Amino acid sequence: MRTSSVTSQSSLLAILLLILTVAVAFVRQSIAPYAAELAESEFMPRWGEATIAAVIFVITGIIVGRTATKMGAFNGFCTLPISLYGIIACGILLSPYALTAAASSALSALGTMLLLRALGEFGNKNVVFFASMLFGTAAVVFAPCAMLVALLAVAILLFPLNIRQSIIAIVGWLIPIFAASYITWYAGGEFSSVARNIIDALLPNNISFAIEPFPIVALIIVCIVTILVATGLLLFRANRYSVLVRVRKAMQAEVSFMAIVAATAIATGNIVTMLPIIAIPVSIIAAFALDKMPSRPAVVLYWMLLICFVIHLFVY
Repeated sequence: MRTSSVTSQSSLLAILLLILTVAVAFVRQSIAPYAAELAESEFMPRWGEATIAAVIFVITGIIVGRTATKMGAFNGFCTLPISLYGIIACGILLSPYALTAAASSALSALGTMLLLRALGEFGNKNVVFFASMLFGTAAVVFAPCAMLVALLAVAILLFPLNIRQSIIAIVGWLIPIFAASYITWYAGGEFSSVARNIIDALLPNNISFAIEPFPIVALIIVCIVTILVATGLLLFRANRYSVLVRVRKAMQAEVSFMAIVAATAIATGNIVTMLPIIAIPVSIIAAFALDKMPSRPAVVLYWMLLICFVIHLFVY
């Protein structure tokens, strides 16, 4: 079997697999939630909230697939990040705050797509501004996403942005936070409450729940994904000068995105809720590894991931 049979599956098949993965994950959570999920909250999302969150997850997966395609880092047309996003975002653990996780993930994915578009549109200030606004809105929806401002700093260094574009990016990030603060103040609250919530959310928290009750099959899935990410990073490093500068910078931005979000999730203890955000760069890097590695190990790792996901639904 050729690698292309894994990485170049049709868009329809990838989207159907994404929908199936998300739907099954929500049904599983409503019937038998894992201990790590209950540690975040004993109250699982209602069907209406879960349905909206599931739709947002599907849309986010499609955005991730489109971002990966536009990057130009793959050998051909690759839709694998779409299905990988569903497995990583919902197949390992699913946050009880599903709507918050889904909304912040969608905003982060769309902001990343717009930010990477700036690589090909150096003079387009609107793209950077709207990407920054999306990151700022994600921080309002889910406070730990405020750390995505560090991704703007990475963009300023990588692209690079001039002083005017950098100021526009920072202002774009601050506008949603200022608007939320004003609305809170107008409703009778304190103007600084939004900023204080963001600061409090970024402080270190207790993460012991994420270690002991973690399902064993989920650990296997995490190990497989970690192997794919490590392989993707090694392959990217080995071939970084054989690709276009735009592709190299886009991959560097995705790696920085992954490092920022993973560090924030571990430091704040919001690992379960931030999994869908971590899944954005991880699914792209993992798909890059499957696309570049030899056929046989790519097929084996991909099917191991799918089989473990199915087993994870019944063994925990």
